[in-house]
Amino acid sequence: MAVAAGLRAALAARAAWAAAVAGTLVGVPPAGAQSEPFPSRAVTVVVPYAAGGGTDAIARLVAKDLSAQWGQPVLVENRAGADGWVGTQRVLQQPADGHTLLVQLDSMLLWRWAMPEVKFDPATDVKLVTKLASTPIVALVKGDVPAGSMRELFERCRAAAKPCAFGASTVSANLAVPLHSDGRAKAEVLASIDAQGVATGRGADRIGPHPTRRSTTVTSSPPRKAVVLLSGGLDSATVLAIAKSRGFEVYALSFRYGQRHAVELERARELARHLGAADHAVVEFDLRRFGGSALTADIAVPKDAPDAPVAPGIPVTYVPARNTIFLSFALAWAETLGASDVFVGVNALDYSGYPDCRPEYIAAFERMANLATKAGVEGTRSLTIHAPLIDLSKADIVRAGLALGVDYAITCSCYDPGPHGEPCGACDACRLRAKGFAEAGVADPLVERFGGV
Repeated sequence: MAVAAGLRAALAARAAWAAAVAGTLVGVPPAGAQSEPFPSRAVTVVVPYAAGGGTDAIARLVAKDLSAQWGQPVLVENRAGADGWVGTQRVLQQPADGHTLLVQLDSMLLWRWAMPEVKFDPATDVKLVTKLASTPIVALVKGDVPAGSMRELFERCRAAAKPCAFGASTVSANLAVPLHSDGRAKAEVLASIDAQGVATGRGADRIGPHPTRRSTTVTSSPPRKAVVLLSGGLDSATVLAIAKSRGFEVYALSFRYGQRHAVELERARELARHLGAADHAVVEFDLRRFGGSALTADIAVPKDAPDAPVAPGIPVTYVPARNTIFLSFALAWAETLGASDVFVGVNALDYSGYPDCRPEYIAAFERMANLATKAGVEGTRSLTIHAPLIDLSKADIVRAGLALGVDYAITCSCYDPGPHGEPCGACDACRLRAKGFAEAGVADPLVERFGGV
């Protein structure tokens, strides 16, 4: 793919990028010259819109080819909100080294007018790289309006003594900008029409019943299904809430694999009910047959002082091939459900060093999954492994979950909990959790539930 070589050269020179559908490929200005070849590790592509849309589809197509061309994992992460500003802000806050990318619409050029509270200047905050794709924006007017182009419509609106109205298949505030930017005319969003064809807003009565609308039924597509690995801990609870917030119908999957902290399964059941999972399956198998981990064998769980750093290296709490086994079950259920999405709560920042929590592993499993399934081979469906927490700090994970209404009092993170889920406060999982809540500036409701540890 020719774009891969071009992007490599552009990124090496500019250190970061973002892509725009119907717009431009731009990047964060570099802080200095790069000292190593690009890319030197996994690349994250942030899509600031919901999964399943046109921008998301383009990003995934490009990411798949770039991963093959570059020889590095290219992961897609959806961060929707505020017409793309939420995801854009996330990328702008990352190091300008090209490894966190953004797929963005060129509507960002209009934010300074449509969303004046957003402090963003596309002329200085980003750099142009290239255009990925173009798509039309459709504006509609009544048939008796003599305007054959947007220019003619704008000129008529500016010259009119009364407000003029039009409809558009986009964010109306963006199209309103050219009408009032010169100060001679104004446009405002009077009404919006939802997926059922119902008009709301101050000007809804102007839309009124219309002969064509009375005979037309507008239906919305059913929500996409996603399998979410749910252990009952803090991370998986947050991922379940994130999947729900993105509009997925979630199917929670938990495992009784002989773990010493089986109380987490009780928490998983509570969380599935609390967060509204469509179904919750618990699969049983026994990894104690192989042992090799403090979680599945008669090996003591390492414990340390609460403020001690997590020891380097892969700890004895690592369960051999656990995430590979879990994701394989998730893949099987997803294919049976006709789902294209699997969510997992792995994290490669505030974590214990497990090898199956890294971006490279997730990307490799996704590639394997699309080679090993009927849907993947026949080309009817492509599986995506979502790891939305992969590069978040534990504090960021806590903040995200609280914003989505997760009740962390009914989670269990501890590797060696009491019979009712009381955290020990000294294992790696407890100390990382405590660090996250402390840095987030909030009390851990689970600790409060048990009166402190």
